Amino acid sequence: MSLVINGNEIPTTPVNDFLAEKGRASSFITNYGDWTVSPAIAAGIGADVAHLEWFHDTGELVLVGAVPQPGEGTIEIGDGDATTVVAQELLTPGGAPGHADNDEDGVTRERFPENVVPVDTLMAVLAVVDRSEARALLRGWRREHRKDDGWAWLEARLAQA
Repeated sequence: MSLVINGNEIPTTPVNDFLAEKGRASSFITNYGDWTVSPAIAAGIGADVAHLEWFHDTGELVLVGAVPQPGEGTIEIGDGDATTVVAQELLTPGGAPGHADNDEDGVTRERFPENVVPVDTLMAVLAVVDRSEARALLRGWRREHRKDDGWAWLEARLAQA
């Protein structure tokens, strides 16, 4: 699937595949709220209301095709080789208190309360911008994101980026 925004085709990726790349799972994230998207975007992202986040480590402004809800996230730490793999439907890991369990294969799973989305959630990178560009691009978002034309406002801002 993909989205078309301002004439640009933007691919969508399942949440676990998305988070498994580029260290995204451990990135600090700035939350830019929930947005009612246009019907065309809803068809591509799989939701009428999507969530917008900026990943600090990668500079990616990401549309999440679900609204994160409190739940339990899991990270598989591995068998001592320090590899980290995202499992289940974890969206924003890091820093939350939790506990670890080992299974018979020596794999450690750290579980902690966090915001999660369903495993079939789609993600789309709308732009790659640095911190100052993200702030400039989204200046005023709090006033706009819940309005009927909030999504159109965001698309217009993205066209200027």
